[in-house]
Amino acid sequence: MKQDDSYDEEGLVDELAARELDERKELERKIKPVKVVLLKLQRISFKIINSTTKLLPAWKDILVELDLAEKMLPRDVSTRWNSTYDMTSVSCDYRTAIDAMTANRLNELREFKQLVKVLKDATEFFSRDDSPNLATVIPAMDKIDEDFSNFIIDEKLNPAIQAAVSISKKTLNRYYDKTDHSEVYCIAMSTLIFLSPEPL
Repeated sequence: MKQDDSYDEEGLVDELAARELDERKELERKIKPVKVVLLKLQRISFKIINSTTKLLPAWKDILVELDLAEKMLPRDVSTRWNSTYDMTSVSCDYRTAIDAMTANRLNELREFKQLVKVLKDATEFFSRDDSPNLATVIPAMDKIDEDFSNFIIDEKLNPAIQAAVSISKKTLNRYYDKTDHSEVYCIAMSTLIFLSPEPL
């Protein structure tokens, strides 16, 4: 039986691995600028947090000098919901402090303010006060899919971001298809329909 390369070792969808080699290389080339900026921000955040005697005090001094509220750059942690958005959002707000801290401007960061917008718009549904439940999965996925579709055709967006969103949309659609095979989801939906009042 042939192994499906579109899933990683944890059973999560790996949309790039599902592409043909040429297509995968082209997509990786297009999204490389996004990855580079995110990697730089991840490294800066990690170094500041973990250098309590040198970089952390320097970061705090820069914030005082720039009259910015004291705030750490959030860490981008793969197991924490929305951490990429949190990191990029704070990084855009604190760009002048990051520039001062690194002594060389992260010029790419300016255009990747667009990335903050994409991440925010695509995930704001789940940031509401009420907790999402199984019955809200499909409406949430529909909303995110609609946002992704709009971002992909938005010519004002950087091509690297459009390419990254395109991969994300394909990944979302593969998970969407899996809801048809989830007994728990089907039970939740049938319970919801059963409990809903009949239309007048």
